[in-house]
Amino acid sequence: MTSLDEVNKMTLNEYNLKMLAFRLRQVDRAFERRDLAWQFMCVQATDKDGKLVYREFDKFFDYEKAIKQVYQPQKDEAHMDQDLVRIARRLEEYRRKRGVNSGI
Repeated sequence: MTSLDEVNKMTLNEYNLKMLAFRLRQVDRAFERRDLAWQFMCVQATDKDGKLVYREFDKFFDYEKAIKQVYQPQKDEAHMDQDLVRIARRLEEYRRKRGVNSGI
Protein backbone atom coordinates (compact mmCIF):
# COMPACT_ATOMS: atom_id res chain seq x y z
CA MET A 1 0.00 0.00 0.00
CA THR A 2 1.38 3.33 -0.99
CA SER A 3 -1.59 5.61 -0.49
CA LEU A 4 -4.88 5.93 1.34
CA ASP A 5 -6.60 6.03 -2.03
CA GLU A 6 -5.51 2.42 -2.67
CA VAL A 7 -6.84 1.41 0.74
CA ASN A 8 -10.18 3.11 0.09
CA LYS A 9 -10.59 1.25 -3.22
CA MET A 10 -9.84 -2.14 -1.64
CA THR A 11 -12.72 -4.59 -1.33
CA LEU A 12 -13.45 -6.40 1.91
CA ASN A 13 -12.23 -9.69 0.40
CA GLU A 14 -8.95 -8.05 -0.71
CA TYR A 15 -8.52 -6.62 2.78
CA ASN A 16 -9.18 -10.01 4.37
CA LEU A 17 -6.63 -11.69 2.09
CA LYS A 18 -4.02 -9.05 2.86
CA MET A 19 -4.67 -9.45 6.58
CA LEU A 20 -4.36 -13.24 6.28
CA ALA A 21 -1.03 -12.84 4.47
CA PHE A 22 0.15 -10.40 7.15
CA ARG A 23 -0.78 -12.79 9.98
CA LEU A 24 0.95 -15.70 8.21
CA ARG A 25 4.09 -13.57 7.83
CA GLN A 26 3.89 -12.84 11.57
CA VAL A 27 3.75 -16.59 12.31
CA ASP A 28 6.79 -17.17 10.09
CA ARG A 29 8.69 -14.40 11.86
CA ALA A 30 7.75 -15.85 15.25
CA PHE A 31 8.96 -19.23 14.01
CA GLU A 32 12.28 -17.74 12.93
CA ARG A 33 12.77 -16.00 16.29
CA ARG A 34 11.92 -19.12 18.24
CA ASP A 35 14.13 -21.26 16.01
CA LEU A 36 17.03 -18.98 16.81
CA ALA A 37 16.15 -19.01 20.51
CA TRP A 38 15.88 -22.82 20.32
CA GLN A 39 19.39 -23.07 18.96
CA PHE A 40 20.75 -20.87 21.76
CA MET A 41 18.72 -22.68 24.39
CA CYS A 42 19.78 -26.15 23.27
CA VAL A 43 23.34 -25.29 24.07
CA GLN A 44 22.54 -24.19 27.64
CA ALA A 45 19.14 -25.35 28.94
CA THR A 46 19.29 -28.37 31.23
CA ASP A 47 17.34 -29.50 34.26
CA LYS A 48 18.88 -30.18 37.67
CA ASP A 49 20.01 -33.61 36.47
CA GLY A 50 21.79 -32.12 33.47
CA LYS A 51 19.21 -33.28 30.91
CA LEU A 52 17.83 -31.02 28.19
CA VAL A 53 14.62 -29.23 29.17
CA TYR A 54 13.22 -29.26 25.63
CA ARG A 55 14.14 -32.39 23.76
CA GLU A 56 11.95 -31.59 20.74
CA PHE A 57 11.48 -28.28 18.97
CA ASP A 58 7.68 -28.81 18.72
CA LYS A 59 7.45 -28.67 22.52
CA PHE A 60 9.08 -25.24 22.34
CA PHE A 61 7.02 -23.80 19.44
CA ASP A 62 4.06 -25.50 17.77
CA TYR A 63 4.19 -24.12 14.23
CA GLU A 64 1.11 -26.04 13.05
CA LYS A 65 -0.95 -24.70 15.97
CA ALA A 66 0.15 -21.14 15.18
CA ILE A 67 -0.90 -21.56 11.52
CA LYS A 68 -4.24 -23.04 12.59
CA GLN A 69 -4.89 -20.02 14.82
CA VAL A 70 -4.39 -17.73 11.82
CA TYR A 71 -6.98 -19.61 9.76
CA GLN A 72 -9.39 -20.16 12.67
CA PRO A 73 -9.00 -17.21 15.02
CA GLN A 74 -10.98 -17.22 18.23
CA LYS A 75 -13.06 -14.07 18.08
CA ASP A 76 -14.58 -12.90 21.32
CA GLU A 77 -17.51 -10.59 20.61
CA ALA A 78 -17.21 -9.11 24.10
CA HIS A 79 -14.00 -7.39 22.97
CA MET A 80 -15.52 -6.05 19.74
CA ASP A 81 -17.36 -2.80 19.13
CA GLN A 82 -20.94 -3.81 19.99
CA ASP A 83 -22.46 -1.41 17.45
CA LEU A 84 -20.46 -3.11 14.70
CA VAL A 85 -21.46 -6.56 15.98
CA ARG A 86 -25.12 -5.53 15.87
CA ILE A 87 -24.75 -4.11 12.35
CA ALA A 88 -22.94 -7.26 11.13
CA ARG A 89 -25.69 -9.47 12.54
CA ARG A 90 -28.39 -7.39 10.88
CA LEU A 91 -26.51 -7.48 7.55
CA GLU A 92 -26.08 -11.24 7.83
CA GLU A 93 -29.81 -11.64 8.56
CA TYR A 94 -30.67 -9.40 5.60
CA ARG A 95 -28.42 -11.36 3.24
CA ARG A 96 -29.74 -14.68 4.49
CA LYS A 97 -33.32 -13.56 3.82
CA ARG A 98 -32.38 -12.41 0.30
CA GLY A 99 -30.34 -15.57 -0.34
CA VAL A 100 -27.09 -13.66 -0.86
CA ASN A 101 -23.81 -15.27 0.19
CA SER A 102 -21.75 -12.86 2.31
CA GLY A 103 -18.45 -14.06 0.79
CA ILE A 104 -16.70 -13.93 4.15
